Amino acid sequence: MRDYYKWAKEFSDKYIKPVAEEIDEKGKFPKEIFDKIKEEGFFKVLVPVEFGGEGAGPEAQAYITQAFAEGAATVGLGYTMHNVALKFVLTFANEELKKFIISEVVENNKMLSLARSEFESGVYVFKSQTQLEEHDDNQDGNITPSQISRFSVIVCEQPATS
Repeated sequence: MRDYYKWAKEFSDKYIKPVAEEIDEKGKFPKEIFDKIKEEGFFKVLVPVEFGGEGAGPEAQAYITQAFAEGAATVGLGYTMHNVALKFVLTFANEELKKFIISEVVENNKMLSLARSEFESGVYVFKSQTQLEEHDDNQDGNITPSQISRFSVIVCEQPATS
């Protein structure tokens, strides 16, 4: 069994820790670090084996996040958000969409992110309080678009360079 903490800690000490102060001072997303995380294969750790990943569990996520956050909290949080989005895909996506998104992670080293909007929901991502009711006339009455719970899984890709 792989020692996920050791693997991630060695990575963090080599690539994250040396630029942690700069990440905090500039408040900029550390794209170069996440490029290295992709290359190293960290985004595939929680992907099930049948989809080409390692099939590791939440303990691996915790160890890797801890090691990354010890280098820079921003990197630990970014890595966690990838895995939160991955969990949504694995849990809620239909098979066709699941295969597409997971192949983007496994074959093309894409990072996932998650966006959600719901007033007063706090951090209860799996316990939405807003509900949308369907009516025969397709009119929802008093619900505005900003009140409807929305989920978006974003497959991040690099902008084209000239």
